[in-house]
Amino acid sequence: MNDPEVGPRERRAVRALFGVVVLGLIAQGAVYFALGEEPYPGIFMPSFHGTGGYTDAGVKSSTYDVDLIADGEVVRTVPFEELMRPIHAPVPGMFAGPFFSPLPEGRTLPQPESELIGGLRYRLLPGLRVGIRRRWTAGNLESLRRWLTGRAEELAPRRAVDWVEIRRSELTIRLVDGEIRRDSEPGGVRAFDLRPGDAR
Repeated sequence: MNDPEVGPRERRAVRALFGVVVLGLIAQGAVYFALGEEPYPGIFMPSFHGTGGYTDAGVKSSTYDVDLIADGEVVRTVPFEELMRPIHAPVPGMFAGPFFSPLPEGRTLPQPESELIGGLRYRLLPGLRVGIRRRWTAGNLESLRRWLTGRAEELAPRRAVDWVEIRRSELTIRLVDGEIRRDSEPGGVRAFDLRPGDAR
């Protein structure tokens, strides 16, 4: 049985479709180079280059410890990874910086909705980094407070935890005279009020 012959109309349709796809890829590439971002699905693979951390002959990293506080006293201190269970590494570290680090100086809570408008890139791609951009809005803070309340009930079941403090430390690891030396400095505290009301 012979295959049906493809006519000029079908050929033009295929060429037009191919041209549209190529133009779409070029347009998405232009958006990426102009804005530094691109919509999903992406045509550029992430570089996976990491953030480094090697300075002054040492490797720098941030660590987090969590204090559960009830009636003004610390009833339990847990590693940040335990707070984030059952989420496994390296994902907890990805949440630590944006959502649990000390607030920037001058940051007021909750975040005004007017700050979410942003520039051209967010008008063209309204879903871009929406989780990070909305991390300090009233709705996000209340959702985070409820989640922390549930985790506190699991980690300290016999105590009514009313505050959670997440302490960041700046750890520097160096090789000195053939031995590994670890130096740690305080990096600030982020406190969450679990009592009814807005999280802070």
